[in-house]
This record gives sequence, C-alpha cells and structure tokens, in this order.
Amino acid sequence: MAVTVTARQRLTPAVRRYAEEKLERLERHTHIDDLSLLIDCDPNRLPAASVEIIVHLYHTRLAAKCDAATVQEAIDLVVDKADRQVLRKKEKVTERKGRVSAAHPPPEPRPRRSIHANAGIHGERRVRLRPLTLDGAIAEADRRGDDHFLYLREEGGGVAVLVRRAGGGFDLVIGDLG
Repeated sequence: MAVTVTARQRLTPAVRRYAEEKLERLERHTHIDDLSLLIDCDPNRLPAASVEIIVHLYHTRLAAKCDAATVQEAIDLVVDKADRQVLRKKEKVTERKGRVSAAHPPPEPRPRRSIHANAGIHGERRVRLRPLTLDGAIAEADRRGDDHFLYLREEGGGVAVLVRRAGGGFDLVIGDLG
C-alpha cells in the first residue's frame, strides 16, 4: 500500500505518525493499491481542521472528507468514513462472486412431493423417489409391506404408484406430478 500524507501547512512529525497509524487500519479488510491523505489546518476558520482521503482499490476511487475542531479528530472521522466505504465495496465485490464454479459437484436434486391423507399440517410430505423397474418396485413394496408405493419409472420416466389389492397382487397407476 502506497501512502501519501500531504499538508497545506507545516505538519508536525507526531501528527504525521498519528495519521499513518490510523491509515494502517484501512488495509485490514482488503488490499489497497494507493492511499492519499490531505490535511488542511487553519486556526482562523471554523472548523479549524479539514482532512480528505482518497483510496484506490478494485479499480475504484473512494473519497471521503471531514471537518473537525482538531486535526486528530478530523483524521479519526475521515478514517472511520473511509473504512465504512472500503468495507461496503469489499462486500459488494464478494457478493457478486457467489457463483459456484464448474469444479463443484452439482447440487442434490430436490425431493418430489407426495400428497398423503395422514401427512403434516399442509397435507403433504416429502419423499425421495428412485427410478425403479416394475419388478424392482413390486419387490420393494413387498419388502416394506406398504399398501401404496410411489416410484419413478425407469422405463420411460414419469411417476407410478403401486396399489396393493385385497387378494395380494398390485395395481399399477401411471401418472405425472409435473
């Protein structure tokens, strides 16, 4: 970070050191390319001190200006103001980069919905449907002992429901929840 501290009047080493210590605080959020501080102190006017800061980061120029009764107070105010601007700019840049790269695996598919009479408050519950053949679905329904079994048809897609008959066999209902 290149820091330039300039004053229109004579600047004491203590004030310069104080300004440089305060300016180091700006780099805690992100890398800053260039930083300029202009101090103007005139005891014959009100307010007596005026400080302006220019920050260059992310190909952007941020500027802040504050007036106060003393030089130290004006430096504190302008550094606080510039710190908020830098933080806001950093957050804006990182929010835009929230996209997932191609290297990440795709997200899990969302479960399909099934309407069930004894389900929760809204009359629905979530189930994860697996693609199965008709024989595989019948075997799974027998294994579970369910009277109704909902699955994705492997041969041709779509949703199918197996309904157990009173005699022990199954009826097949083919549909689409689309």
